[in-house]
Amino acid sequence: MSQIVPLLQVEGLACDYLLPRRSVFGPRPRFRAVDGVSFVLRRAESFGLVGESGCGKSTLARAVMALERPSSGRVVFAGEDLYQLSPTALKQRRRGFQMVFQDPYGSLDPRLRVGRIVAEPLESLRAAGATPQSRREQVADALQAVGLSPQDAQRFPHEFSGGQRQRIAIARALITRPALIVADEPVSALDVSVQAQVLNLMMDLQEELGLSYLFIGHDLGVMRHVTDRIAVMYRGRIVEQGATKEIFTAPRHPYTETLLASVPSPRTRWKRPAARHKADVVGQTIDHQTIDHQTIAHQTIAGEVGCAFAPRCPLAEARCRRRAPELRALAPGREVACHLV
Repeated sequence: MSQIVPLLQVEGLACDYLLPRRSVFGPRPRFRAVDGVSFVLRRAESFGLVGESGCGKSTLARAVMALERPSSGRVVFAGEDLYQLSPTALKQRRRGFQMVFQDPYGSLDPRLRVGRIVAEPLESLRAAGATPQSRREQVADALQAVGLSPQDAQRFPHEFSGGQRQRIAIARALITRPALIVADEPVSALDVSVQAQVLNLMMDLQEELGLSYLFIGHDLGVMRHVTDRIAVMYRGRIVEQGATKEIFTAPRHPYTETLLASVPSPRTRWKRPAARHKADVVGQTIDHQTIDHQTIAHQTIAGEVGCAFAPRCPLAEARCRRRAPELRALAPGREVACHLV
């Protein structure tokens, strides 16, 4: 029996950025935002990337969407390496994957009516045989799929609430009937009550249309609700991945334990695992103007040695500072990058 090809395969992905010189004649240091990330997303599955701000999640999302060329690695969608395709072939392949951005206020053009906004992907991809009438019908279908009315196509974004605007953004992503939607913190800008509505909508659409989701975020409560599997990122690397339930009930990496233990949950029915240690969980900053030399030294192409979490991990040993741990399998589908596990 032939092996089923995953919908998305990310293999050894790395993304580097040049930083300002420290001196006039010195070389420009490089910041590695994503460092050798690999994972697989199956069809009709929800996969989550979690981590604190600045760990490289959004950079990875842009690389997966072929919006930004990585320094190395591959992104294989439906059996095709996106970065080996010609510009014309890549443009047509984009019909199969779309993105929902974090801010519904900033991702919609306030000068355009909703119908034009939702139809933008069709116009950009120049769908063959599409007529104005067929596009209007597709827009109406997309709006109805997200719980809006076809008459809303004549209105402007400012006439809608935040939750409705994100529904419009989801309708725009659905218009090409994609197999994959990359959602970069799709509800973080919304009120809590509205978050639940949008997330439930996305889950209903997945069941109805067979969608696959790549969720990017740092809200662990949201990720626990909407994902089947999770990968935990720290400083551009995946330190642990596995089934969502296993990650939340039995984390193995010290960073994952600390991350989960820091979540306030006074009334939740889910019992948080107690961390074996206390560590600093303040997010890193990767803004090019504020990043310090110590961070650069830890995250350059040739400068990083040892585990990136070692400076913040009270369990770190000498070997943790000498050699970076490889992501290794503990069980089928469960991987951890830690010398102590």
